[in-house]
Amino acid sequence: MTAWLRAHQPEFSRVVEPDLKTAPLIYTDWSVGSLEIGTPADMTDAEGFTERIWKRIKQAGAVAAIGGYDHARPVYGSEAFRHRGNDRHEWRTVHIGLDVFMDAGTAVYAPLDGVVHSFANNAADYDYGPCIVLEHSVADAAGPLKFFTLYGHLSLDSLDGLHVGKAFKAGERLAAFGNYPINGNWPPHLHFQVILDMLDKRGDFIGSCLPSQRPIWLSVCPHPNLIAQIPASLFPAPPASNATLLAARRARLGGNLSLSYREPLQIVRGWKQWLYDVAGQRFLDAYNNVPHVGHSHPKVTRAVAEQLAVLNTNTRYLHENILRYAERLAGLLPAPLSVCYFTASGSEANELALRLARAKTGQRDMIVMDAAYHGHTNTLIDISPYKHNGPGGTGAPEWVHASPIPDTYRGEFKAADPGGRGEIRQARGRGRRGRASGRAGDRRLHRRDLPQRGRAGHPARGLLRRRVCGSAGRWRGVHRRRGPDRLWPDRRHVLGLRALPGRPRHRRAGQAHRQWLSDGGRHHHARDRGGL
Repeated sequence: MTAWLRAHQPEFSRVVEPDLKTAPLIYTDWSVGSLEIGTPADMTDAEGFTERIWKRIKQAGAVAAIGGYDHARPVYGSEAFRHRGNDRHEWRTVHIGLDVFMDAGTAVYAPLDGVVHSFANNAADYDYGPCIVLEHSVADAAGPLKFFTLYGHLSLDSLDGLHVGKAFKAGERLAAFGNYPINGNWPPHLHFQVILDMLDKRGDFIGSCLPSQRPIWLSVCPHPNLIAQIPASLFPAPPASNATLLAARRARLGGNLSLSYREPLQIVRGWKQWLYDVAGQRFLDAYNNVPHVGHSHPKVTRAVAEQLAVLNTNTRYLHENILRYAERLAGLLPAPLSVCYFTASGSEANELALRLARAKTGQRDMIVMDAAYHGHTNTLIDISPYKHNGPGGTGAPEWVHASPIPDTYRGEFKAADPGGRGEIRQARGRGRRGRASGRAGDRRLHRRDLPQRGRAGHPARGLLRRRVCGSAGRWRGVHRRRGPDRLWPDRRHVLGLRALPGRPRHRRAGQAHRQWLSDGGRHHHARDRGGL
């Protein structure tokens, strides 16, 4: 059939006026990674979507915009396009027609002789709206051939006077472009599709398919440009395959950059909690550590764009905004935290935290969580078991002590036994003492300095429990749970948290602590073994 279409192209009439073969056109990119279609929320705004497309047409001096065939689109994300499979859900995102964007009311013509096969008003949102299917019977040396052409998103009056079998000659007016919301609530355009087998459908046929079934449906619905004959130069190259990207990545990027999954994902869009691959399939983002308020947050993207249009520089100049920002941040933190350091990355922030802690305490030893990752600088690699114990790692330096990953169900230490004795004994065996402050008096690392179970509540709660012994024998602590793995400089500065002053939680703990002080830390209550 496609060979017949190619051989008879000179005989085909126009689909719209002016003829797409010679009219000034632009291509409108509706691919998943397109920069021109906005967010998924923007795509549901038919009026705003229409204005953006028509603005581009006008700026280019064109008469129409063309939407491509055989590419995935994020606009098909509603329930109507979802397929519930055994492995995962999949959306019919691959467009198998050709779109022509022109004003509502623009005439549509039959490109070759045919009769009405069927018609219907598919009135649901994001459906075709009024739709007509023509049947074409032709012949070549091999015998008779039959195929169909579909015209979707028409005006409601395009269906007036139609009946099955009504004949149309090539070049005869068939219908007109519809407007939203009658046309399925899309920007005014014609969906033009070639179909080799209607599969018993009438007045309707899928205009997009599942990516997993792409080869099948492309064979049923060949390229409509075999009839429309738009210059091939208008259409962009298809997205690069994973194999092509992998080869380029190996040639251009450092080999230390890892990829997730046996079959890597080509992610090209993010929205809220979702990531979208090049085929428009969405994945719940439970791993990415960058967008704290969700991907493509409209308020964030708008603020960034507005600021970049005015100024983007460093802090060597006076400016009110950075001070206002610091004041607002400090207002969210407990007193006396009031001074901000702004850094450009997590690695830089952790390096600064280490410098502050070491400058305050004069100490170097660190207890970290096993498998933790803190950044990619040399010092942060030293305190990241994920790195120094991983492939190519050289192990932990002698001043780094790893605590088991918190797991009160399967871990080495359960809820009733927070553990930590091993790390302290290890440090003590090396002649080291953990110091929590540079003040006079030996502030020794106690078992209660290690993470323990806790409860949520205050922003600082539910993170960890640290008990720091002062020279006067009074405890100062913050709420408990396994979590951040750094030694605190003193009771006021806790790398973003404040150690809340107070007395021991109960009398027994106070007695144990006093006993520990009286014998120099050589004897401990049963719950307090493991001090240095």
